[in-house]
Amino acid sequence: MSVATHPASFATRVRTIYRESWDLFRHHFGFIVGSAACILLPFAILDGLGLLVVDVGGHSLVVGLLLVVVTTATAGLSGLAAIFYAGVLDHTVAAWIDDTTAPTRRSVAGRLPWGQLVLASVLGFVVEVIGVALFVVPGLILATLLILTGPVLVGEHLRAVPAMRRSAQLVRRAPVLVVVAVAIPMFVEASLADLAGLVLGHEIVAELLIETVVTLFAASFVGVLEVATAHYLRDAYPPDPSEPVRAPEIL
Repeated sequence: MSVATHPASFATRVRTIYRESWDLFRHHFGFIVGSAACILLPFAILDGLGLLVVDVGGHSLVVGLLLVVVTTATAGLSGLAAIFYAGVLDHTVAAWIDDTTAPTRRSVAGRLPWGQLVLASVLGFVVEVIGVALFVVPGLILATLLILTGPVLVGEHLRAVPAMRRSAQLVRRAPVLVVVAVAIPMFVEASLADLAGLVLGHEIVAELLIETVVTLFAASFVGVLEVATAHYLRDAYPPDPSEPVRAPEIL
């Protein structure tokens, strides 16, 4: 996924990320979808059930408080699960690029820096909530700047705060590329369950089926896009501890 040695147009770079992400998804379909089922699906189902409670219970004070608790807990746990999932995929992508055998989920779990993953998840969640509370647009900008934190933390063996800074640095280098390759697909994936719920209704069976399908196929592929984009940009802009990278912007 090298972009440092042969400059290409913006469309070519986007196509490269999508093509290689799709190739990885096809070649490791069982592992990627199975990992999503183990890591992401439980929290997606919990989130779906929380929305179902609100739909059934109306807008009473108790339901409102329950929604706040469930939403906060689910968002925090989902963030941690997403970072863990990105860590699993980061090792898988690295193995695929090096043409070696992908590690098992258990071996990856044993190597992940759990303390820093938890800290990055909590800090990212707090920063994004503050941004959204102030204005929606700053919240979206902050979420985009931190969108590569998980794979960067794992791939470059960073602590939580440096990983967040490194993610922001990479996103600033290629803001439009990150939005097109990661942020928009992530927004579409997050909206699919809601749209399907409007069409099929919020019956519990339909809700669980929708969350399962979206998580296993859409969310898992978005995870691959996230990690592939991080690899792509890390290759173009390797970390330099002595001096910040001054390469030209990627539009």
